[in-house]
Amino acid sequence: AQDDDKSIIHKIGFDVRPSYVAPTSKFLKDDGYGNGLTLRKAASFHLKYGFQLNPNSKEGQLYPHTYQGIGVSYNTFGNRQEVGNPWAAYVFQSSRIAKISSRLSFDYEWNFGASFGWHPYDDNNNYRNKIIGSKINAYINLGFLLNWQLAAEWQLTAGIDLSHFSNGNTQYPNAGVNTVGGRIGLVHTFGANAGTVMSGRRTTQRIKPHISYDIVLYGAS
Repeated sequence: AQDDDKSIIHKIGFDVRPSYVAPTSKFLKDDGYGNGLTLRKAASFHLKYGFQLNPNSKEGQLYPHTYQGIGVSYNTFGNRQEVGNPWAAYVFQSSRIAKISSRLSFDYEWNFGASFGWHPYDDNNNYRNKIIGSKINAYINLGFLLNWQLAAEWQLTAGIDLSHFSNGNTQYPNAGVNTVGGRIGLVHTFGANAGTVMSGRRTTQRIKPHISYDIVLYGAS
């Protein structure tokens, strides 16, 4: 008989992500006359709570390495006066792409949320900042990482990621900020099943072939 334990596995994670600000806008390039906004380096610090389906449940066997949750981050771009040091709140999901060994895997993680506390463009007081036009901006991130199981309850992650901040053209200017960089973090897994998270036994039940349809409605002004 197959077990079906519906309990949830809880996780806490902390990431440090140093990065480079990509000069994707002319306003981010030094024009030699001091009229541009020159940003080169950035960093962010993340605290995350995640949960995972129990590996003894049917759903946990279908998705043995997937977990999701919420996170908050503090971001700095080395120019607090003109850009600010915004905070972000987001949802995230992470899962395995490939198994490398019994303790090491290649994973992905995406983040999506909102960032707060920017210093936006102002004609009189912040005229050089022509990249951010609003105090609140969307935050989008995609990372690829190596996940190493240090011990039963601890995992070390390291990899690369890409981030994007903008407001979807709800306010101008909106050139946005894009960063590319590295990341390193620790994840602590709670509970008696912590040691089985990396291995994760797969289900033997088959998924019936089928076709699903998605309908998406979109509007903007």
